[in-house]
Amino acid sequence: MDFHLEISRRPGAVVVAPVGDLDVYSAEPLREALTELTAEDTRDAVVIDLAGSDFIDSSALGVLVGTMKKLAESERRLAIASTKPHLVKILRITRLTDVIPVGHTVDAVLEQ
Repeated sequence: MDFHLEISRRPGAVVVAPVGDLDVYSAEPLREALTELTAEDTRDAVVIDLAGSDFIDSSALGVLVGTMKKLAESERRLAIASTKPHLVKILRITRLTDVIPVGHTVDAVLEQ
């Protein structure tokens, strides 16, 4: 399956839904899209919806950390939605759950 991003907007948030593995090959297109979104003059949160991904590696995790920091500069936030236990486990092991809200659904993380 080819990697691509589905981006949608809802009140108060931009939802970025990667489809495919989040790895060294997809890290750059993910970074480019998130950099564009962080540059927007808005207060909207950015939510990464991992429903279409089954794998995430350190290069993609680095992109998420960089995005979180960039959003924080403009008092915005990054959140992650995932129902996949193995992806949530990676986020916990790397302690990203300490600094990025993680929930089962986009609505759940927006309510946090």
